[in-house]
Amino acid sequence: MPGGEVSELVARTARPAGLTAWAERARDCADVTVDDPGGTASSTLTVAPGPVVPGAETLSYRQVLTLPGQPPEVAGLRLRTVAIAADDVLVVLRDAGDTGLDLTALAVAAWSHAGPRLGH
Repeated sequence: MPGGEVSELVARTARPAGLTAWAERARDCADVTVDDPGGTASSTLTVAPGPVVPGAETLSYRQVLTLPGQPPEVAGLRLRTVAIAADDVLVVLRDAGDTGLDLTALAVAAWSHAGPRLGH
């Protein structure tokens, strides 16, 4: 896609995702800076309310990665993630870059389409 790419995972899993715990862990790691011989990399993460899906846990967050050697005028790699989970069904969509897509609406549509087929 112009400006980025979208990846999607729709799966049944024997180990259900705890998206509430995932969101809390993400909040704990909101700003990370790593210094190594290759330079300094930083990650800034913003957790937002996930979509409203009855009976499911949801998660939504945005992450900006700044890599070593990246020119200061470049904003960094932007990642958006939306996840929906209930029982043993998990849907995760990630947008890398700036696709301009409504990732929340796409995740809800994927959930509505795939969830019943996977037994939820």
